[in-house]
Amino acid sequence: MRPHCPLLLLVLALITTTGVSLSDNNTGVFLSDVSYQHSRKICKLDSVIAGDRRRRAAAGHEDNYTTSLAVKEEGNSLIRNKTQRKMVSLWPVRDDEDLSNDGGSLGRLLVRVVEEEMRGCDLLLAYDDLDSHLPLLVHLLLLLPHTRQVLRVKTVEDLLGVVWVSPRCSSYLFLLQRPDHLMTFLNTHLDTWDYRGRYVLVGLSQDQLVNVSRSRKGKKTEHLLGVIKSGARGEWGVYMNQLYWGPGVQRVATWRGNSFTSQVELFPDKVSDLRGAVLKVCTFVWEPNVFYYRAKNGSLLYRYGIDIQITRLLARSLNFSIEFVEPPPGEMWGEAQTNGYFSGLIGKVKRDEVDIGVADLYLVISRNNIVDMTSPYDSEMKCFLVLEAPPLPRWQALVFPLNPWTWLASFLSLLLSGPLLWVFASVSNRCGGEVNILQHLTPAWQYAFGLHFRQAQASVPRSTSTQVVVTALWLYTIILTIVYSSNLTAFLLVRKQPPPMDTIIDLYHSGLELATIGVFFKNAMAISSDPYLRALTKMFVSYDDVEDILARVVAGEAVYLSNGRYIQFVTTTRFTKAGTRVRVMKECFSTFYNAVALQRYSPLTPKFNQIIGWISQNGLVHHYLRESIRLAASTEEYGGGGSVSDGGGNKQNNSPDNTNATTPLSLDHLQGIFFVIIFGWVSSSLAFCLEVIMYGRRSERASLKS
Repeated sequence: MRPHCPLLLLVLALITTTGVSLSDNNTGVFLSDVSYQHSRKICKLDSVIAGDRRRRAAAGHEDNYTTSLAVKEEGNSLIRNKTQRKMVSLWPVRDDEDLSNDGGSLGRLLVRVVEEEMRGCDLLLAYDDLDSHLPLLVHLLLLLPHTRQVLRVKTVEDLLGVVWVSPRCSSYLFLLQRPDHLMTFLNTHLDTWDYRGRYVLVGLSQDQLVNVSRSRKGKKTEHLLGVIKSGARGEWGVYMNQLYWGPGVQRVATWRGNSFTSQVELFPDKVSDLRGAVLKVCTFVWEPNVFYYRAKNGSLLYRYGIDIQITRLLARSLNFSIEFVEPPPGEMWGEAQTNGYFSGLIGKVKRDEVDIGVADLYLVISRNNIVDMTSPYDSEMKCFLVLEAPPLPRWQALVFPLNPWTWLASFLSLLLSGPLLWVFASVSNRCGGEVNILQHLTPAWQYAFGLHFRQAQASVPRSTSTQVVVTALWLYTIILTIVYSSNLTAFLLVRKQPPPMDTIIDLYHSGLELATIGVFFKNAMAISSDPYLRALTKMFVSYDDVEDILARVVAGEAVYLSNGRYIQFVTTTRFTKAGTRVRVMKECFSTFYNAVALQRYSPLTPKFNQIIGWISQNGLVHHYLRESIRLAASTEEYGGGGSVSDGGGNKQNNSPDNTNATTPLSLDHLQGIFFVIIFGWVSSSLAFCLEVIMYGRRSERASLKS
């Protein structure tokens, strides 16, 4: 280090104590370690300033090249030796002639912007030409009280090495003569950028600033300022990106010498009021989140539904207009292709073709990695739509009053009652006599059989033991027949359903096809901890059209998997009045949260999250659901005044109430008893034929003997 450079020594001492890093590649090399060539340039500045001071002293001018320097680091002020440290200023404020100096004016402008608009923020100061910017760099390093990085930009890789994430607010000052590296960086490596930071760009033309604002990163950065030299000496124009307010950049302020010509906010909030900007919203029909109301000729009149109402509330809150677009037919939400292309609604948002995507979107990690998802506004589970099996035939109602075990016990009682009665009657006959009919097995069994059918018998037992047996048999048969006949009346009027498929285990054992739109649910079930859910992925079949799935469900060949609210809506609007009955399986799985999709790193995300939080807290989602269901119920497409569920399981039915109507028993109700009599006729006919055959054989044997 050369001893004849006192300014350089002071600069190095101050910067070393304040921890300012000035490096060519962001590796943290301190200014005291810069090359010998750079030290010579700083020393040259020292000699120039010293010569100017001598000339002013000879002319009798007062030496006012002094300014106070408070050395600060992260909010802790440090005053050396408890006195104000005096430091030579490279751009002093001394007279009108100096105020018109371009370099001094620019330096004071940048200091003002950083001190007033970036207070409390970390600062990155980047430059690309040391010869042009070294005086301004040294000036800013000495005067700015910020925690800062200093970076020389030689290649795009230098920008990639910057730490773009900070726990505090961040600000960025670019002093550039050649913006090529920055422009390349702005259109590549989209994850490497601070989209919430405040940027000031010096050295670019207005056209170059426009290109920055239109770049892939620039169009999503809310705060971009450009400083451009005006025609007059010491005058600089300040240009601001418009974001959603308009195209390109706009001049918002003028700096002359030492101050702005007018008061203006350089980093305003550009998202709270979008000034009527038109934002594209991608959506498609998915009830009850999105409805399309069409005219009789099929033309779309308007959209409504939960997601549409939320989007319109966002538009009113942030003052933007909506232009609705749709994904290509059949693509719906979309999915990743083998070539990396993402189709459907998510693909449009990912490629920045639209600003917003809504259609019952789920907040999942796989989507959050390619688009921004807002805070959730609702949640729902995934459920299964199954075909309700037809009722069992009416003739089977004769066996429904008793379960299989009761039937088995009754049948065993019927078989054992006759032999038991015969045993007691035979034994009692030896002790005092018993009626003759009960002393034979077949008549005793017929006697017990008649009691089971509440048939009065002509013979009464004589002995006490037999009377006790018959009395117990009477009580047993009376209770059994009363219970049976009472239940039989109910089963004759109400058709019995077969055992339902209500659990995931039942679904797995059914072997039915599991149909859904896309592969989203398949991927979610494949990582489930439930072995039956994982096993169901082998039964998955993906379709592009809901109508194809519903047709297979109605045919009893498939089960439809979708979100619970949509399944319930389809059940109550499509199948309530139809002959085919479908239902929602009782066991659902996995709660998913609904959110709005935005472009990756969209500046709208924080405001959307705030407003959606208010919507959720005030219960507006359920209000929008009820309003949408009521409106849908009034249309011909969704019921035309019929029965429609309001989303909570409650039905709104405008049909006449006929709950008090009586139903006379028809042949369909009593078909079982006719089957019994027909069975009796057939059996007696067979028995008659058998008796004729047996009688003929006995006659032949008698004739042969005679």
